[in-house]
Amino acid sequence: MNKSIKFLKKETFFDNCVLVFVCIYLISEFRGHLTAIKSISFIGAYLFFILDYLINKENIFLNFRRNFKKYKLIIIIALVFCIIMLIISLFPYSNNVKVSSFTLTLRYIKRPLFFMLLMLFWFDGAKIKSYIIFYSVIFSFLWLSLDYSINLWNPQNFTTMLDINNGDDRMVSREYAGEFDLYFPFLFLGAIICANKILKSFFIVCIFVTLFMILLTGARGSWLAVVSMFLVVGIILFKCNKSFLTAIKNKKTIFICIMIFICISIFAIFNSDMLKGRFKQGLDGSGRMQILELRLPLIINSNRAFWGLGYGKEQYINFLHDHSQKIGELGVNGGKDELGRYRYFHDEPLIIGQYYHSGVLGAFMLAILILYMFFKSIKMYIGTSNLLFLALCGSIVSSFIVRGFFENYLTPQIILFVSFFIAFDFQNRQKTTQNE
Repeated sequence: MNKSIKFLKKETFFDNCVLVFVCIYLISEFRGHLTAIKSISFIGAYLFFILDYLINKENIFLNFRRNFKKYKLIIIIALVFCIIMLIISLFPYSNNVKVSSFTLTLRYIKRPLFFMLLMLFWFDGAKIKSYIIFYSVIFSFLWLSLDYSINLWNPQNFTTMLDINNGDDRMVSREYAGEFDLYFPFLFLGAIICANKILKSFFIVCIFVTLFMILLTGARGSWLAVVSMFLVVGIILFKCNKSFLTAIKNKKTIFICIMIFICISIFAIFNSDMLKGRFKQGLDGSGRMQILELRLPLIINSNRAFWGLGYGKEQYINFLHDHSQKIGELGVNGGKDELGRYRYFHDEPLIIGQYYHSGVLGAFMLAILILYMFFKSIKMYIGTSNLLFLALCGSIVSSFIVRGFFENYLTPQIILFVSFFIAFDFQNRQKTTQNE
């Protein structure tokens, strides 16, 4: 009896240690300067997972069988996409680069893939684990937002906030927009899910603050993305749960907060040259149509049309530089580098951007993966009423679909999101366990 108790304590301890390191990893994953913490947390998670495996082999393999059986199609699509990237990067367009294309690809996908592998074997369907992982993503976003909001806390900046014209001097960096598109839906659904009144109120305040921050970035793609997210999530939520609206408490307070936010936003827009300018520029203020018209025909008519260039910004720049020698500048750029090459902005839509690097096969698999994730998240929410999947759906809509229509970014996060399907699936797992 005593041996059994000690065994269970060890198993629980190792399992909890894995969870702690997983949370640390998620909170630090998208912070570029926290490389050491990412590595330590990842190693720690795998170390305690191995210890857990040594005393709990049967349950570990049971986790794998359940998780893989349920999500094998999305996992296979993600793996095929990664394999295509790796194979094409073995035969890149240019070898005149600082770091090989294959090495960059490995750096690009290794952590998301290992995280997916960990979820496959470790996640056992415990509801508490799903929610802890979910809230880790939210607090990662809030920490990130705090860093980007540093200018807002200086009272002197408010006198000049509305007169900003230079994008480099914006109150909130435009780089915040990419993170916002990914994480904001988690915060929004977190405020709905959270039962603690104090934490719920905190999340609601953070929602309005982050919405105002995204307005100040001037990133029109993110404005459209968040509106699209609200529409899609709202339609799904009310269609599947018609009693949801009647269950919302403090409707008047929320309505007043929304109206105050709208009034402040309108005031900011009409008194800011930068924001008014972003609206006047229309849908193509950043020259994206020019980028497509000038650059896309070059690769379509080249010998890399099917296979792509291989991963890496240098592959893209070298390819364009070789062709611009003959026909001149190829759209908007950041000036010339030390080698006399134009620093071309890689501002194509997500799928076309992937086509440059992974060719027809890579772009096709990425499109299939995104669409499958979108419909799978909706199906999982409808089937389980699990709001974590609705948050996942909202994030896919705002980042990979709507924002991805304008910009090429965030491909590693797509692989990470495959893991979230496993990590957020607790209700179905509990039913399966009962049936067994």
